[in-house]
Amino acid sequence: MRIYRIPKAVQRIFSDIIWSFPEKKNNVFFTFDDGPHKVFTPQILDILEEQNVKATFFLLGINVKPNKEIVLRMQDAGHSLGIHGYSHDSLLFKSKKYICEQIERAKDELEYQTGEPVRLFRPPYGMFNRAVLKLCRQLSLRLVLWSFMTYDFDNRLGEDYLLKMFQKKICPGDIVTLHDGLSNSDRTVRMLPHLIRYSRTKVRISNHVINLTSLTSPSSNTTSAA
Repeated sequence: MRIYRIPKAVQRIFSDIIWSFPEKKNNVFFTFDDGPHKVFTPQILDILEEQNVKATFFLLGINVKPNKEIVLRMQDAGHSLGIHGYSHDSLLFKSKKYICEQIERAKDELEYQTGEPVRLFRPPYGMFNRAVLKLCRQLSLRLVLWSFMTYDFDNRLGEDYLLKMFQKKICPGDIVTLHDGLSNSDRTVRMLPHLIRYSRTKVRISNHVINLTSLTSPSSNTTSAA
């Protein structure tokens, strides 16, 4: 069974995790996992630039150094950057030492390449435990999941079907998860313009939504896209 929307009850249980921004009624938030990819991420950046949309990218530490120019392009374009672990291993049933290595190594690599502190973390597969939550607090990382999963990675589902499900289920304030770092992320490249156009129609937004990084600070009022 595929769960496109995370139940509100689950979001309330783990209320310290960022799932969505329901108070931001005229916005949706596009996020991308598993990159950077040398082919697909630049294509996605081109689309975002053409559409005047900013996104939040959760990068794998192992992909950062080989794709430094792409990372710096993201940064220069004003996108938010977070980490997705170092090698996309699940952090469940792992030792505290292994969890620390995966998160801290990715954090250190991205901070070294960009010169900026990392504040956002999305665990691989969206899986976490108490050790992950504790380490995030220690490292001043906000754990960000999602309220809408597109399933763009699933080749068993046609692109037209996924677009229809997006149109049927998307809600204002949603954090939408897409993937730019997979071997089949050409699907995401093709779908993205349609997702952006429909999002603007559904929630009546203009060219901008709120930047996810700006919402990690209660005092910030920045309004740009994510």
